[in-house]
Amino acid sequence: MHQDETLINLIITALRTLREHTTRHGKIDRFSIAQFKILCFVARQHNPTMKEVAHHLSITPPSTTVLIHRMIAAGALKKIHDTHDRRIIHLSLTAQGKNKLKEKRKKITSRIHALISHLTQEEKQQLTTILSKIMPTSPSL
Repeated sequence: MHQDETLINLIITALRTLREHTTRHGKIDRFSIAQFKILCFVARQHNPTMKEVAHHLSITPPSTTVLIHRMIAAGALKKIHDTHDRRIIHLSLTAQGKNKLKEKRKKITSRIHALISHLTQEEKQQLTTILSKIMPTSPSL
């Protein structure tokens, strides 16, 4: 059991370290982590609704609305009203939002690369094998 506890603590520390190295003060440049997650989600989905975004982030619709309105004001997202029900609002990335997401992914990838650069090729392969076994299949950044 002691080995499991050590491993769990190492994983928690690794996740914290990754977050600290890929963000600054809980932000990815000017966007909060939640806003970055919204950009990623909207990019993966085809015009998700605000309700779907709220569900994905596990936050209330009013909280989601505040985040999204800031992103719309920043020019990263745009609203699309449903053609059948005007109460339903879909979201889409603007060209600026797509560029911002691309920039952020590039910065995050660069920072993670710096973290793993001291590993040998064999260690990188071992880490890849282990993470592939324990991580659920999920979309990339």
